[in-house]
Amino acid sequence: DAHFYSFDINPAPAEEFSTDPRFHFRQKDQTLFEQSDVDFRTIDFAFLDAGHTFEIQEALFGRIQPALAPDAILVVHDTGLHIPWGAPPGPIVCDFFAKCGHIHQPGERVFINWIQDTFPDW
Repeated sequence: DAHFYSFDINPAPAEEFSTDPRFHFRQKDQTLFEQSDVDFRTIDFAFLDAGHTFEIQEALFGRIQPALAPDAILVVHDTGLHIPWGAPPGPIVCDFFAKCGHIHQPGERVFINWIQDTFPDW
């Protein structure tokens, strides 16, 4: 009974997956999410891969949070480090796995820290 809902201001994803009846494309800004966009279903898995700023992710989370299942999984893309291949264009940081690199999307990492601080049960 799984359904896949995708939100994008670009219509390209709709063209690629339009033949799968489980795929539902919503061409709209993700921060304008309404529970009716997922046919009032509970969200079990949310994959956030857009915006790349804390403000956009915070706004989206505030809108989807009431629709999330109690045991929902929230995945945020672009939170990792990019390992430099040549001369680094900026500061290098290391994570708790001692892997070092450039923060690819700083806003995404700020969002993850905010989730952990604001919602410790997550």
